[in-house]
Amino acid sequence: MGFLTQCFRGSASTKRPSATVEELSYCFSLSQLQAATNNFDESRLIDETCFSKVYRGHISIDGQPMEIAAKLMHRYEIEQRSNFENEILFLCQLHHPNLVSLLGFCDDEFKDEMMVVYEFMPNGSLHHQLHKRDSNSPALSWKTRLEISIGVARALHYLHVGTKRTIVHCNVKPSIILLDDHWSPKLTDFGISLKGPKYSSKEKAKEVKRPIAGTLGYTDPAYLHSSMISSKCDVFSFGMLLVELICRENISKILLTFVDEFALQSIANPDERPDMGEVEVQLERALQLQQEADAHHSFRAFLI
Repeated sequence: MGFLTQCFRGSASTKRPSATVEELSYCFSLSQLQAATNNFDESRLIDETCFSKVYRGHISIDGQPMEIAAKLMHRYEIEQRSNFENEILFLCQLHHPNLVSLLGFCDDEFKDEMMVVYEFMPNGSLHHQLHKRDSNSPALSWKTRLEISIGVARALHYLHVGTKRTIVHCNVKPSIILLDDHWSPKLTDFGISLKGPKYSSKEKAKEVKRPIAGTLGYTDPAYLHSSMISSKCDVFSFGMLLVELICRENISKILLTFVDEFALQSIANPDERPDMGEVEVQLERALQLQQEADAHHSFRAFLI
């Protein structure tokens, strides 16, 4: 628990712990989260992977009722402990409108349970909206998809240049992008994220060697080949996400369309990729053009 104490309560030399961190962190007991999720009832299950289960719950924090998402992380792999600690350490230090808000954690060693608790996102994940939504629900509009892509780009831009050190998310994909009640995207899942060298606009993006991790299809081929990772790896993952968002097809199907050897070489070369700031600007310009077209169409309809 030492790493959590240091993260949430400050070191012994800190006279006044950060109020913001105190508000965002809360040490939940296992019994609290059991009560909040009806003892992790399967009817409360909202997402499941090989490594975790996420449950929807209702709880009171400092007298305020709140909907939460409690991610129960399996302990059967030693890496999961590292991912649990990594996710908390990142999220208690990072603050951005397009990053999910950390509400707290539970680390019950006696019951061998570890959980990360977030704010609940009523519109689920981007993956769900693209591939698993109810057939009666309307598909995401082009304007909404543009706005979602811009929000994700802003989050990644913040990670790459908005902190003292470059942070590489390492696992960007639709399932880890959550959507709030206004369809604003929130990036989550920092379990395998990596803190890189100090950022300098005068230096070329530096690479760090690390074991292969991530999700096939979204993971940079250059990284798979060399084990060297940089912020450009996130740019590749975002590019694949953007294609999936536009086509509304699973990435495995989209990959089958990349038959041109030159195209494959281009997307595999990190030096050919823009920075996330450049991507964000281009997407915002696309949204502006869409809004102008919508306004023009509405004006013509009014005249008719």
